[in-house]
Amino acid sequence: MPEAYRSIIKLAREAHPGGRVSVQRIGSLVNDVFLVEADSEKYGIGSVNFSISGRKRMEAEFGVNRLLSDQGVRVRRVVGVDFSSRVILFSYVPGDEFSRLMKKVAKAPDFDDREKLATYSIGETMAVTHSMDLSIGDTRPDNFIVDRKGESTLLDLEQAKRGGDPAWDVAEFLYFSGHYWLSYNKTLARITDEFVNGYLNVHGTKAILRYAASARYLRLFSIWTPPFVRLSYNKTLARITDEFVNGYLNVHGTKAILRYAASARYLRLFSIWTPPFVLSGIRHRLLKA
Repeated sequence: MPEAYRSIIKLAREAHPGGRVSVQRIGSLVNDVFLVEADSEKYGIGSVNFSISGRKRMEAEFGVNRLLSDQGVRVRRVVGVDFSSRVILFSYVPGDEFSRLMKKVAKAPDFDDREKLATYSIGETMAVTHSMDLSIGDTRPDNFIVDRKGESTLLDLEQAKRGGDPAWDVAEFLYFSGHYWLSYNKTLARITDEFVNGYLNVHGTKAILRYAASARYLRLFSIWTPPFVRLSYNKTLARITDEFVNGYLNVHGTKAILRYAASARYLRLFSIWTPPFVLSGIRHRLLKA
């Protein structure tokens, strides 16, 4: 019997002493993935033999999983760990991949409460993660499982790390989701809005959303997402600047400060972090105030 099978059976029997355990290999890309059944009941997914920077990826998967779980983020429950064999056994998460829901919604005139809640909760999950100075790394729609009620669970955390690029997380999720549309319609606009609302509801910052709307990610994801969908995402996220200006001026804010913030002094200062075309767009909106 291969070592991977022995390690998984050992962990499953520790979780279910005396039970009958069966293991089925169901996939292998970067890792080997197994479906485990104990006592004839579907039980868990074993992710084995982390093959690229193996130990670091396993440590990220295990450590970030615990950190997010402690903050109430829905992630797979760790059932057992064998660091010597680089094996983690997770609880099984029933439901549909978010990508499957997007394929369905893209062909329908509207989306129901399940898709709405799922999109909103994914935005919340990302915001909580980013507020902890963590980035997920892999936020493709198929990395989220949605249950019947619409609650989403984050699956793969191997690429998660401290710092990282939170704007990548946002851009990857939205642009990959938009891949299933042939045009940017009201349904996709509502999905974008639900994600943004969920993201901003818990600790998410508008700066990250604006950066996710920059041409840097627009070019990067042009392979997967139609250009008119990408540009519409850009416009949706760019509205955040206008909302900030309106809120600022609504309670005692002065236009003089906004115009000074749009001056070349700050344009040069922040060009280190933010692409010039993004700075120019924000500057234009500030000067319009």
